[in-house]
Amino acid sequence: MTQALNLANFANFLNSSGQLSLSTGVTGALPVANGGTGLSTLTAGYIPYGNGTSAFGSTSSLFWDSTNVRLGIGTNTPSQLLDVAGSAQLTYNGGNNYLYFIGTAAYVGRKGSTGDIWLNNAGSQNTIFGVGGNEQAKIDGNGLFYFNSNYGSSAPVYGCRAWCYWNSGGTISGSGNVSSVTVNGTGNYTVNFSTAMPSNNYCAVASTGDSGGRGVNVAKVNDGIGTISASNVNITTVNQTGSSVNNSYNYVTVFR
Repeated sequence: MTQALNLANFANFLNSSGQLSLSTGVTGALPVANGGTGLSTLTAGYIPYGNGTSAFGSTSSLFWDSTNVRLGIGTNTPSQLLDVAGSAQLTYNGGNNYLYFIGTAAYVGRKGSTGDIWLNNAGSQNTIFGVGGNEQAKIDGNGLFYFNSNYGSSAPVYGCRAWCYWNSGGTISGSGNVSSVTVNGTGNYTVNFSTAMPSNNYCAVASTGDSGGRGVNVAKVNDGIGTISASNVNITTVNQTGSSVNNSYNYVTVFR
């Protein structure tokens, strides 16, 4: 059965301009099923959200501060443009998951399927790590790494690219980025790098000693070999008279 429209009664709700007045003769909240929100009141700043066929929901954990133009998630007192109280998550979608800083081309996030986490800056800008508002470390726009470990200020770091400790027979006791030590003769060794230096412009520091107490012993680096290699470094050990000797303790560090 179709309900007939009572035009005489409907006319009672029209104002003098023939417009429908929602303040006269209208009571209660308009239900969601009828296109309303189901709410009779809404706390200032609370953002309503769908709740099925029930009245719209709202919570202090989703809050809009219209005075300061701030959005709060998990808080109703946001102190920044976006204030998240608690943990936030970027879900991996099979590609890159980045948080971009628009205008700088900088981003932080997971890059591709490798799972690597990137903190990437743009162009000549520095990436700075600080404590208490003070710079403790940074990567400058040229890719140089700086740090301050109670030195007074941060300075470029030039890392040890290889190191090795071996005996007179070339047996390695400890090493980093060294694949082997070749014994060329008495007190003459080639220390082979696992990964070559970028060039032969490196600095190697060597020392030697023996448990027998031979007196003064000297370790020489790339002495008289002609062309210096980026793949290895030559170490020779001699005594105080300049004669080649085999010593039990031989050390080298390589910086680049």
